[in-house]
Amino acid sequence: MKYYFSIIIPLLLFACATPIAPPGGSRDESPPKVVLQMPQSGMANYRGDRIEIIFDEYIVFSGGEDKIIITPAMPEKPKYIVKGKKLIIKLPKNLENDITYSISLMDAVSDYTEGNKTPLIRQVFATGEKVDSASLRGSVVNAFDLSPASGVFVGLYLAEALKDLQTKPLYITRTNGQGQFRMDYVKEGAYFIAALEDKNFNYVFDQITERVSLPSSLIELKGNMTLGEEIVLFENEAIVKVNDYKLLNNNKLYFSFSSQVGDLALDVKEYQVSDKAYFNTTSDTLFYHWTSDTLSSLTFYFTLNQVAKDTVIVPLGKNTLDDKLSVAENIPVNKPLIVNTSKYIEEFQMDGLSLKDSLNKDLKFSVTKDKEKLLFLLPEDAGGNITLKVDSGSITYFDGTFNTKFFAKLLSVGSSITPTKLILSFSEVKNGNIYLQVLNKEKRLLSTHALNGTNTLTLKDLNSGTYYIRVYDDVNNNGKWTTGSLQEMLKPEATLLFSNPIELKDNWDKEITLSF
Repeated sequence: MKYYFSIIIPLLLFACATPIAPPGGSRDESPPKVVLQMPQSGMANYRGDRIEIIFDEYIVFSGGEDKIIITPAMPEKPKYIVKGKKLIIKLPKNLENDITYSISLMDAVSDYTEGNKTPLIRQVFATGEKVDSASLRGSVVNAFDLSPASGVFVGLYLAEALKDLQTKPLYITRTNGQGQFRMDYVKEGAYFIAALEDKNFNYVFDQITERVSLPSSLIELKGNMTLGEEIVLFENEAIVKVNDYKLLNNNKLYFSFSSQVGDLALDVKEYQVSDKAYFNTTSDTLFYHWTSDTLSSLTFYFTLNQVAKDTVIVPLGKNTLDDKLSVAENIPVNKPLIVNTSKYIEEFQMDGLSLKDSLNKDLKFSVTKDKEKLLFLLPEDAGGNITLKVDSGSITYFDGTFNTKFFAKLLSVGSSITPTKLILSFSEVKNGNIYLQVLNKEKRLLSTHALNGTNTLTLKDLNSGTYYIRVYDDVNNNGKWTTGSLQEMLKPEATLLFSNPIELKDNWDKEITLSF
């Protein structure tokens, strides 16, 4: 994967006299206010070469692609000049005839002294006899969890221009924080509608990681219209990618992925046979332990789900060693006593591990290892205070090193914890393609359950924490949720329900009625 870093140096355009904030007084929290627009917004038959917007204070303009929407698009981009309290927009000379143009500036203007931003400034003018007045309202939701899709673009396309969203829309707007949009000053006519998460702000679908919607059926836009259905935004063909990585102590790092990885082919340029790699329980984070202490970098070549390819070069700084063991001081008798180690465990010596009760008598126990953990299974009669001892040299790590310090800890063993049961009730499901998924706090998949012929589902052995319930219609009957494909004009499989957060506590069962 290539990472591009850019440093943006703002250019401040000063008037002849530099404004100076008066000393003392309360902080100014008001953004600049528009005093005058020339021409007045909404003017028809305008053929001038510039727009002037005058504010009540000195301003700074930062007009990046994410802050300016001009619809319909002009043949060339306007130029923006700040003179004191005035913003001048120099228009291109070859504007089309009989067109209503709308220029929206979003957080592009701020005051000079405090940086307070004016949220929206709109300038509308027509080059023809009248200002177009049709408008369209609607909302966009994410296909996976039905949450509002904020900050995405919604476009209107002419029939002859629409092809896989590879052409710019004629009209465009952006959704607010609630996923809602409003498009004003549109010429009445027939259009297709589509939504796009446009990461490079060029208004076309040209990056495989951009989320999109399928184009709507052709609509006849007249007057003020509101869409009857929500626009559904989805990840095109669910491309998995590397989101980020982080270096940890003891020659360890991890990679986080955009979603669950079903199939991974990994090549490491500097790989050694003793290196270790493994996923977390939800298969969206990969841990890697390397052996050598002399490397300056590691190069990883990923093939994700047999489709996406990524290359990541990880520079390695000075490694920080951490030879500490840790353990929770209070343990329920029916849960393993977990000793967290400093590295991936290769093997351990039982004669270097001991547990004693409050009378200093040895307790019987068994031990298993799991990556960087030792799991002690306590006897049923264990209780009260116990002492854990781990001798130095009793744990051997993947790189041939071992724990160098003796470890002892006084622990308290409490009563048993009964795992939580979540009991879900719903109308009887007669469709064999309806599935229910359990997700964790980060909305990562934990389990999937078929609902055909049932009206209740009991989920057992859940730990305390936050969960979500998701129900979807597996139309293609492949046992997993399938997102859409713009190229194949395939809709994402419908999410029938995505619950609010469900909080579970130890020793408490919870019953919930679902409606979908």
